[in-house]
Amino acid sequence: MVYLPPPQYASASRPSYAEAYNKILATHRRSPLTSASSIIILVAPDVDALCAAKMFAQLFKQDDVMHKVVPVAGIADLENTRDELITQTEVRLAHFCSGE
Repeated sequence: MVYLPPPQYASASRPSYAEAYNKILATHRRSPLTSASSIIILVAPDVDALCAAKMFAQLFKQDDVMHKVVPVAGIADLENTRDELITQTEVRLAHFCSGE
C-alpha cells in the first residue's frame, strides 16, 4: 500500500500527494514524445481505490495527460500486469513512490 500524506504532514522521505502529482506531471511534460506518452493507473477494485483513481483521472484530464485505468485484483494480478507492461517495448515504467 502506498501512503501519500497531505502537504502539512509531508517530509523529505515522504512527499505529499501534491508533490507526487507534480512530479508525475513534470516527468510527463519533459518526455520527448509528450503527445504519445500516457500514464497507466493500476487500481484495486475497492471503493477507496476506485474513488482515488477517478480523482487522478480527472486531474490528468484537466492537465491534458493521456491516461488509462487498469484494475488489478490483488498482488498476483499486479505482478502479472507489471510483467506484461515490462515486456512491451513501447512502455517505459517510472516509479514515483514506493509501497510499504
